[in-house]
Amino acid sequence: MNAAIRGYRAILTMPDKVSIEKQNALKAFGAEVVVCPTSAAPNSPEHYVNKARSLAAETPNSFMLNQYDNKKNPEAHYKSTGPEIWKQTNGKVTHFVASGSTGGTISGIGQYLKDQNPNVKNIMPDPYGSIYYEYFKTGVEPEPEENTYQVEGVGEDHIAHAMDFSVVDEMYQFTDQDAFGMARKLAQEEGIFGGGTGGANVWAALKLAATLKEPAIIVTVIPDNGVKYMSKFYNDQWMLDQGHTL
Repeated sequence: MNAAIRGYRAILTMPDKVSIEKQNALKAFGAEVVVCPTSAAPNSPEHYVNKARSLAAETPNSFMLNQYDNKKNPEAHYKSTGPEIWKQTNGKVTHFVASGSTGGTISGIGQYLKDQNPNVKNIMPDPYGSIYYEYFKTGVEPEPEENTYQVEGVGEDHIAHAMDFSVVDEMYQFTDQDAFGMARKLAQEEGIFGGGTGGANVWAALKLAATLKEPAIIVTVIPDNGVKYMSKFYNDQWMLDQGHTL
């Protein structure tokens, strides 16, 4: 959108599991979409991050935003979303829940909330198949497995430098069924039409709530719109074809 307004040429790389709705929306704004195999290893030139680097290197007068390593990513949340949450809860938030891929949301908001109150706990759900959970628990970057999880925009096969694990207090692992099932439930029961990341976040918030014995104010975010996933987990036949339950 910003590229269209400013007259920039935009080239966007992404894994092939990204929904066709997202791809078409970007093309509608005039962006060039380069689809890379989800199965590409982090050190492969076909990995979507490496493909972006190579395109930036060979394209004159170009700049790679690099949301995975750009510290402006969490800084934006530190300066905006974090203060918004603190203000809207009157400083009473006790727990913040957000999944991570680039790490901008959990790192920026998590750091801001802890700067206001060190007792705030930050919880990060992570899909089975992502390397973040094991790295958080052991401090050792594991060899990435083949990317088998379907939920988009969460988890990773490499460590993003915009992610600050020091602000994360706990991680929960979740399945695609957990995320998609909760997203569908939110739409059908609450009228909240979000994406799979929002489903994962709410799933984790409820899991957290079930463990607490004292009153708490748990905040999470639903950062995506369900319209982008009509061909996927909001499609009953797709859910059944993928082995999920409705």
